[in-house]
Amino acid sequence: MESPKFPILSVVVPVYNEEGNLPLLIPKLEEVLKGLGQLYEILFVDDGSSDGSRRILKEMTRQYPFLRVLCFKENRGLSAALAAGMREARGEKSMHSVKQGYLFDAVLAKCSKGAGAILNRFTAYPVSNSVTDFGRDSF
Repeated sequence: MESPKFPILSVVVPVYNEEGNLPLLIPKLEEVLKGLGQLYEILFVDDGSSDGSRRILKEMTRQYPFLRVLCFKENRGLSAALAAGMREARGEKSMHSVKQGYLFDAVLAKCSKGAGAILNRFTAYPVSNSVTDFGRDSF
């Protein structure tokens, strides 16, 4: 799929030191989102990772043209990463995850219901809808 100029759905994923997860997450997201039959983009916001996350994301943009990457020079925190990603999202509808692993779980769960379930969930939310996971916070 070409990089969409005006996608229907933007998926914003904050990233901080996730080099081991990215090669697994991106193909799974593509698999599910491709089933929508709509234009989409996945926008990763690297929040100053000190591992190879930034390198992996930049390499994967060559393979996945619907992928966009924003990079912070230093760690600014989850709120700043989400705000930057939502500001740069081009989709008519957008969703974000406060935890990358949770988004991955949510996408896999939607696979069993069909990819259309993802888009249908956001019909009532013209600006954004968030996927959150309060049960996994460590504080």
